[in-house]
Formats: sequence, structure tokens, C-alpha cells
Amino acid sequence: MIAVVSDFEDRPVGTFAEGLSLENITGNHVIIDVGDGVSALSNHLKKDSPTVNVGDEVRKGEVIGRVGNSGNSSEPHLHFQLFRGTAPLSGDNVPFEIDRFTFDGTMTIERVDPADAGPRTDQYPLSESITSYPSP
Repeated sequence: MIAVVSDFEDRPVGTFAEGLSLENITGNHVIIDVGDGVSALSNHLKKDSPTVNVGDEVRKGEVIGRVGNSGNSSEPHLHFQLFRGTAPLSGDNVPFEIDRFTFDGTMTIERVDPADAGPRTDQYPLSESITSYPSP
């Protein structure tokens, strides 16, 4: 575990934070060292929801926090990325696949389009995808 931040309040839905610094844009977050110089960032977490501490070892399926609306976010969601470097917004992004999830549809301005919905394996959900994940 590299970093845990959990002291930002959730933003009201539909509003954007003003004057955020680059250090605060991710809001509440957890950064995990996954090896070989790669780190995993989970951000926009709910205030005080991270369940891990710097130095903890994390295992697959372990809850590390709850989805929130902190940082540069207008609605509750999880932003997840893998990166190489010293900071998530300045490092190189690393591609990844998710071993198992359900694609529920695509978010549009007016609706959710459920076309082609269903289970997926070894894929990466595309931008604007609405997905759900099995319980650990």
C-alpha cells in the first residue's frame, strides 16, 4: 500500500469542485503497489471509507473502500487505473483486463442503452460503460 487519503467530503451530485489542486483532484483514494513498478489507483472514494492503511498487504476480493463523489467528480463513481511512475496523473497508464464483470449498458445523455448487455470475461469496460461485479 503506497497511499490512503480519506478526508475529503463528498460533493453534491451534479456539482463540480472549484480550485482543486493537482494533488486533490483524485479526492479520497487508495494507491496500491502491484509490483514491477506498477501501481493501482482507486479514487473518488467516500469520506472515511478506506478500510486499508499504508503498509497493509491487500488480497484479491478485499474491500478497500466505498464508492463516493470526492475530488473532481460530479456523481458517485469509481475511477480506477494502473500506472507507472510517482503519481497517478503524471505516470504512464498501463492497460489491464478485468477477469469477470457484467456489462449492463452504455450511459448516454438521455438514457442507458442496454444493447449487447451480459456477462464478460477478460475484457476492459469502455468509457461510459455501466458495469456490475460479482461479490467476492
